[in-house]
Amino acid sequence: MLAEASNYLADRLLDDGRIDDEGRPTIPRTLSGALGHQPFVESVLGMSQHQMLRRWPLASDWYNDVINYVLRPARFASPASPLAAPLVELAKGPLGGVIRFLIDEANRAATTSRTLRVAEALQTLWPDYPPVRQALNAYRREVLELYVPIYEGLMVTYGLRPHPGVDVAAISWAFNALSSRNILEQLAGQSPVLVDTHGTPWTLAAHNCLLLIAGSCAGPDGRPLSPHDCANLPPVAPLDLSGA
Repeated sequence: MLAEASNYLADRLLDDGRIDDEGRPTIPRTLSGALGHQPFVESVLGMSQHQMLRRWPLASDWYNDVINYVLRPARFASPASPLAAPLVELAKGPLGGVIRFLIDEANRAATTSRTLRVAEALQTLWPDYPPVRQALNAYRREVLELYVPIYEGLMVTYGLRPHPGVDVAAISWAFNALSSRNILEQLAGQSPVLVDTHGTPWTLAAHNCLLLIAGSCAGPDGRPLSPHDCANLPPVAPLDLSGA
């Protein structure tokens, strides 16, 4: 019975948006049931069907626009605006404090944003549904535009020297991947913590960010860094976010 229930759930959720015999993606039933063209317009928006059809003649266009809106990169506010002042202040101290701040702020934003939670759900349920895939491609490009200048500024501030062949955009992608995973665990009420060899507790995401920095960069003097070195690395210049 449990196996049957699992298969049924997979059919209703994971395998919902399939490709039909003519190679066209079908609209996930869960999506159409919640945001059906006619029921949603009449019961939620209080609009006429005619008004809806003038803008979205096809139901598929309506679903595409909803998904693109939910997964829009702008759902992440530019870190340079609300975070700028505390980030610049924290960057007067060790790098570890900055890493903690960025991870913690991501968690706080996620737990208070329903849009972020819906976006995570769409990506998890239907990653191969074409509108979701297209929106993810746009997100991947544009979210890096938000964060790469931040990371580049921090590298200058702390005198970090990327090893040959290291791409800052690739590091940024890894940071955001760690942060996204951390957000999911926090939303699930989990707080995985690692206590390093010096007795300092870190979230797994923050500690792995330190590992990533240690493995991809040398210190201001060109010497290798340990995660502990990274956490205690002092700034060598003020943080400039004017390009972010």
